Amino acid sequence: MLYAVLIGICGECLFSLGFHMYEYRLENVPIYVPPGHAIIYIVTVYFCREKFVKLYKVQLEIIIGIFIFLYALAFLIFANEVFGFSLTLLTFWILRNKPRERLFYYSMYLVVVLELIGINYNCWYWPTTAFGVFDFLKSANPPSGISFFYFGLDLGSLWLYNQRHKIAWGRMKRLRIVN
Repeated sequence: MLYAVLIGICGECLFSLGFHMYEYRLENVPIYVPPGHAIIYIVTVYFCREKFVKLYKVQLEIIIGIFIFLYALAFLIFANEVFGFSLTLLTFWILRNKPRERLFYYSMYLVVVLELIGINYNCWYWPTTAFGVFDFLKSANPPSGISFFYFGLDLGSLWLYNQRHKIAWGRMKRLRIVN
């Protein structure tokens, strides 16, 4: 969780303050945002550990995958939102051969839809095009495929953990092979 908060801080500074990919209402990064990213991450982890979820993994992947596609397609059709739809297709493409990670990332996609609440309260907003730069990539507020960037949070957290805890990481890898 600590790594997720650290990456959240760096990511927010880079994407919001540096690249102006989106902007918070007061033109800074609110202190609650990086821990909020870690909370989204841990909610997804715990959801995927539930007995019910493990039991119906394949069915949930199909249902959530269909929902994700229809959600992004609705944004594409009704909001001309090419950026989020492209990120969603990229997500599907990356996960096509990753069955172990698929449900986790699909579930994270669902949790990230909660960003609509923050948008509703004008906590932040996204420009009408990707990064406010690429006019051909129209964007919604927030983009429907925004969870794609949370994958970076996950991968970054795992990488940092691996770098700092090589023995524990190796033990986890060995246990995964046995199971």
